[in-house]
Amino acid sequence: MHNKILIIIFFILFNFKLYAVSNHNKLFLSGVKKWNKWRIKNPNIKPKLIGFKVEGKKFIGMNLTNCQIENVKLIQCEFIKCNFSGSKFYNVKIREIKFISVYFINNIFNKVTFSGYAYKLFDKVLIKNVTFINCELYNGGIENSLLQNVNFYKKGSILQGGNSRIGGFKISKSKLINVKIKNTGFHNFRIDKSKLINCLIHSFS
Repeated sequence: MHNKILIIIFFILFNFKLYAVSNHNKLFLSGVKKWNKWRIKNPNIKPKLIGFKVEGKKFIGMNLTNCQIENVKLIQCEFIKCNFSGSKFYNVKIREIKFISVYFINNIFNKVTFSGYAYKLFDKVLIKNVTFINCELYNGGIENSLLQNVNFYKKGSILQGGNSRIGGFKISKSKLINVKIKNTGFHNFRIDKSKLINCLIHSFS
């Protein structure tokens, strides 16, 4: 009898979690106005955005703080004056995206691929207290931005497979403070017209 009760409780909780994820995805896709209104009414909820694809959308002033963003594909979208602070990204594909005047503070990016195809992926962006683990950045760039206390590396001090890689990527007209790019493969990676303070850049290539 006790085991049956536990199974029922587990089933209820599991289905409630699935409902919550589905509801959060729908709210996100419904647009900035509805999403921000819901966030104001539910300040303690940490949204779970899991398992969907967004293409060709523009998001202006969206509150995307403290979200769990997982198994998501973002393609040819624009995020302008949005706040991603406190959010965690896992296995996210970001392609031809523009982040303009966006806040990334206290974030973790794990197994995230950024590909710009000559886009300025990040422009006038604040990236602070952020860690990139097993990420890849291709054919894009960061301009007019501040990077502070940023770590871009494979977790752990021993070089293993699946490290972070930067290819065809440029950081320009930006300020870098306490930025560590280590155990990272470089291919056509440049830093131009930028100010570096207490930075460590080390490639395994």
